[in-house]
Amino acid sequence: MLAPFRNFGDLRQWRRVQHIARKARIQMTSTRIVRQRDVPGLLGISRSTLANWLNQHSPYYKDEFPAKVYLSVRSIGFRSCDLEAWIARNMEGHKSTR
Repeated sequence: MLAPFRNFGDLRQWRRVQHIARKARIQMTSTRIVRQRDVPGLLGISRSTLANWLNQHSPYYKDEFPAKVYLSVRSIGFRSCDLEAWIARNMEGHKSTR
């Protein structure tokens, strides 16, 4: 279902977000490395929020967040199984009361 878009730029951005979401779901089906650029789309957060969670000097630092996997000097990823476990732990306190 397409939402009303103001211009073609909005439509392209929406399609890009959908593509990233599909790609992230495919990567979560088995133990793989999820690139850092894909994690915000997977968790529904912004890049700056993820950066704050990973920065030890930030007041928003989360020490329980899964450990980074360095793929190269400038490339970081996370194990999908670690992310799934972290999501499951955090969802326990947010169960719906419906």
